[in-house]
Amino acid sequence: MNSSSEILSTVFSLAMLSASERASIDALDSDIARSFVRSVYRDVKNSPLARTALADLLRRVEKSELPLDMWLKDITRVCAWLETQASKASFADIVDYVGCAIEGSDLQTGHSIEWYLEHHGFARCEKIATSSSR
Repeated sequence: MNSSSEILSTVFSLAMLSASERASIDALDSDIARSFVRSVYRDVKNSPLARTALADLLRRVEKSELPLDMWLKDITRVCAWLETQASKASFADIVDYVGCAIEGSDLQTGHSIEWYLEHHGFARCEKIATSSSR
C-alpha cells in the first residue's frame, strides 16, 4: 500500500513542502489521497502550475477551519460534479470555488459543496468538446 505522500507525488512536487506540510499529507487516509489524485490527474499532471499547486492549497487549508482531508474530499466532489456536467475547470479555479464555499458555509451552516454546485453552478468551467459536438 502506498502512503499518501507517495500517491500525491505522482502528480505534485513535494520538494517545496515544509516538514509540517509533509506531515499533514502523511496523516491523510490513502483512499482520500487516491480519489483526489484520480480527480485532478488530467489537469495537473503536465501543468507547469502543478509545481506549486499543492503548496498553495496547503497554505489555504492552513488559513481555514476545515482540515486537509475535507478540502480534498470537496475538490474531489467538484471534479465529479463537473464530469457529470461534461465540463472541466482548472485546478486553481476548483480550489478557489471550494474556498469560497467554505467561507460561505461559515455564514450559512448546512451548505455543503453539493448545495453550492446545485444552487450556483460553476461559472469558471467550460464544456468538454465531444465528437458529436464538433
